Amino acid sequence: MSALNVNNEQMCPNIVNASVIAEHIHGLFKSRSFNLIFPEEVSYWWELVGRSLGFERLEQGCERFEISCNGFRQGWAPMRKNVASLFLTAMGDVHVSDVQRLLDDINAQEMEQLLPELQSFKGIVSSRELSGMQLDRVIKFLKVRNPFYKTPRVEEILGKPTPLHAKFFYDPQREIEERQTLMDQLPRLDKDYAFDELMTKAVVNRLMRPGLYILYSAGLYYQVSERIITEGGMVAYLLMPATDEMNAFLDPTIVFQGSLNFPSGLGAASTFYTDMEVELGKSAYLSGREQLEASLPPERKVRVIGQSLGGTLAQWFTVEHPSSVKELVTFNAPGLPKDVVAGFNEAKGWEHLRMNIFRTKDDFIDKAGDRHLGYGLQGVPGIEVSLYEFIPEDGVAYHPHQGRFLDGSINAYEMKQWAPSEVDSQLDNNVRSWLEFVRKTACGYVVAPIASIVCSVSRRIFGSRTMSKV
Repeated sequence: MSALNVNNEQMCPNIVNASVIAEHIHGLFKSRSFNLIFPEEVSYWWELVGRSLGFERLEQGCERFEISCNGFRQGWAPMRKNVASLFLTAMGDVHVSDVQRLLDDINAQEMEQLLPELQSFKGIVSSRELSGMQLDRVIKFLKVRNPFYKTPRVEEILGKPTPLHAKFFYDPQREIEERQTLMDQLPRLDKDYAFDELMTKAVVNRLMRPGLYILYSAGLYYQVSERIITEGGMVAYLLMPATDEMNAFLDPTIVFQGSLNFPSGLGAASTFYTDMEVELGKSAYLSGREQLEASLPPERKVRVIGQSLGGTLAQWFTVEHPSSVKELVTFNAPGLPKDVVAGFNEAKGWEHLRMNIFRTKDDFIDKAGDRHLGYGLQGVPGIEVSLYEFIPEDGVAYHPHQGRFLDGSINAYEMKQWAPSEVDSQLDNNVRSWLEFVRKTACGYVVAPIASIVCSVSRRIFGSRTMSKV
């Protein structure tokens, strides 16, 4: 960050408007079949953007999303359009290092040289010392003063993918919009658990680098503290309150990523395998268990949240660490083996634990697994189990598994809360449907071994970039 004083009219002189850079990127990507870019064009892009943006800043932007331009230029890693969207997304992210760099610059200046809006930050040494409103002001200052953090005209830059491409792979425009929502404003996240739904169904699927700030509500931010990615299919993030003051308002939260429905996703083959195995999700959980345990904050209970497979992993974690979990929140999540649920109920290792389970009408994924955690616990001291179902109105278009309701993406719906007397019958999937019997017998003993071979082949083809911890 350049010196931020009142006389410096060329603040951040090596940074140009992000839209100009994005247009250069878009010019390289928009006309290619399969969105491939050849090494010589990457070199041209690297030099063009590097001279305008500053090579140090360019390296930082690429590093945040593990974008290896050297690999692209050498030809072993073909560059695709999603790389451009990742880079644009990185432009809108503010990290701890960015805020700390600004504070260091402020403290290096004389008071009379500082811009008026920065003078109150003089003497603050660490980003952890900032109040919620101060952090909010710093992040907004960075976004207004530094075009690196702006991603304007997203639709013009990326265009819209074909329906087929968006359905089976990704929608780069929506990807950026989802991340911008959590970085800039939360106008629709005013309902309980709306933040959890957006995180688990959308944002967690975008690779997040430790140190990223995520806006929870006005003046309250989370910080990505730990990231766990394993070959076995676990992708999890530990979100911690961004400053010391926020510890009183925000609980540490572990977010588990669900299965990835696009082949180019991070660890897609591994998540497919763990979806098919007899004990659904177990191998993925075990692959990252030690890292999870090492990352737990001392003397603080955590919230664990997840959607789909992510919700199953959250249940596995809760089973093994009931005294460390304050709340379990799942969306359309398969259950666990019935003997695991029974063992959890008998152990009674919790002190006080809330479980909020959300499902969507017509979704079938939550019918997998024997029983969702919470079965058999109605009326048990120290446990609160609530089950909700989203029921869209007739004629409303929605995705039964990925559709978001609480953030306003789908407006016309009813949220039904099941009566305590009905919860157990709804959490026992062997009673609800034949799906688990078929999944366990056909997939667990036939498909899973084949999927295991696919995982091994995928690791050989894609290497550590997509299949192991990065």
